[in-house]
Amino acid sequence: MSWLELSLAASMSDADPVSEALEHLGACAVTITPRDGAEILEPAPGAQPLASSNTVTGLFQADTDAADLIARLAGVLGDERAAGVVAFSSGNHAQGV
Repeated sequence: MSWLELSLAASMSDADPVSEALEHLGACAVTITPRDGAEILEPAPGAQPLASSNTVTGLFQADTDAADLIARLAGVLGDERAAGVVAFSSGNHAQGV
C-alpha cells in the first residue's frame, strides 16, 4: 500500500495539538516519538508521557496533494508551526496479514 508521510518537530506542549491537527487533516495514523531517541517503556496505565522534544508523524493516503496538505496544515496550526515540517516522504508500506 502506498502512503505519504509528514513529520513535524513538536515540543511537549505542542505534540497533542499537532497530532490532533494531522488527524483533522485526514491522517490515517499518527505517532509521537521522542526526538532524542529516548525510549518510553511501559508507562503507567492511562499515562501518556512525552519527551521535551518530539517528532509527530502523520501517515496519509498516497493520492494526498502534498502542497495542499502543508497549506491546510498552516491554516490549522499557523505558519510558524507548519514551518516545523522536518520530513516529507512517500513510498510503500508493507501491510501485515
